[in-house]
Amino acid sequence: MKFTHPLDYYRLSGKQILWYMNIGDEQDGQASNYFPSVKDLQSEKIVVQQEHQLLFLARPQDTVFFHAMPEPAFLDYWKERNLVLPTIICCDELAQVPDLARHTIIPFIVSERLLELKERYPQMDIIAPELTVCREINDKFSTRRRMERNGFNVTTGYFCSDIGSLEHAYDQLVSAGFSKCVLKVPYGSSGKGLKVIDNERNFRFLLNYIQNRQTSVDLLLEGWHPHRLSLTSQLFISEYEVHLLAVTEQIVDPNGVYKGTNFSPSLSQSESAEYREEILRAGELIRQMGYRGVLGIDSIIDTNGELIPVIEINARLTQVTYILPLVIEQKKRYEFVESRVLVFNSGMDLGFEDYVNDLSEVTRDLPVHIDLYNFCKASGAFKNTYKLFVLVSAHNTEQLTKARSLLDELNTRMTTGVH
Repeated sequence: MKFTHPLDYYRLSGKQILWYMNIGDEQDGQASNYFPSVKDLQSEKIVVQQEHQLLFLARPQDTVFFHAMPEPAFLDYWKERNLVLPTIICCDELAQVPDLARHTIIPFIVSERLLELKERYPQMDIIAPELTVCREINDKFSTRRRMERNGFNVTTGYFCSDIGSLEHAYDQLVSAGFSKCVLKVPYGSSGKGLKVIDNERNFRFLLNYIQNRQTSVDLLLEGWHPHRLSLTSQLFISEYEVHLLAVTEQIVDPNGVYKGTNFSPSLSQSESAEYREEILRAGELIRQMGYRGVLGIDSIIDTNGELIPVIEINARLTQVTYILPLVIEQKKRYEFVESRVLVFNSGMDLGFEDYVNDLSEVTRDLPVHIDLYNFCKASGAFKNTYKLFVLVSAHNTEQLTKARSLLDELNTRMTTGVH
């Protein structure tokens, strides 16, 4: 499928655009008392630095807002790759931006915090969908019910309002042959707001945890459908039309946590046609709800070839949205393009240039093109946490497989401190 640049559908002419990745606003709204969790300050610092991906979607005449500047070496690296950088404003809070009222903000997600700022600066424009519509779409439970009412194929699952119904749902799914289940709360993305249950012992532990902390229950328990492809569609929804920007394959770990994106998913012609039809049908329902802008829909094709078109919807921009311009350029020269998210802890204090040099060394004999498009680092008392985003472009699957192996080897070396 051909990818379409998201800015083809934004109406930005004559506007002073400021791009703002307020990903923290989404994270703040995903707290759940149902599941055990530990606050990780290093991970929170990492999440903020993902805003550097704004550089790839913003136009040269635009402005991007950063809470923290990337290393100068990172900016030089992209200048050498002929990226014309937008204006960068870096400060602690968006409200500190000079002449904020003159800007039109395009956020990662619309939020109460952003709308409160709009009240303080009424002349400031925001290009984003309505908050109430976003909340309704992002609600996994509401979305599932809407899909069922409109004849979409959905996963096998049960809504649970008390401990007894949760136990019954689990027994029903096990009896139906599911070896794993997924327990979900209404809101959450990127692996948050869900818990994968792979045996009865884990289920009983979680059941006791919930029972000891909750007076009421509002959960969804679904069977884990073994799947051949985990797909995501990027849509732009305007007042009158639904536009399909891209279809990609999500690379996820056994717990459903995002690890990267394959921009060349293996779909047959019939699968592609069916998927497109169902996604556009779902998009039309969302358009009728009043949603306007970019959003992502997660889907699967299971091991029996059955399509489940809507697993969940993210009514916001996604990380794939920001790098689509990079992917479109690489797709002109390479058949296979894939992003990889590399996360590791290390006692080493690595800078951007250090990692780029090591990356160049391990891949120098491989005829692939590699871009390091985000370098996130959080220092701790005993270790440093790194989250790196790499785009690999290759002419064939053998090259891509070799590149994956080399990246994994480098990841291991960094973790063990071999530099």
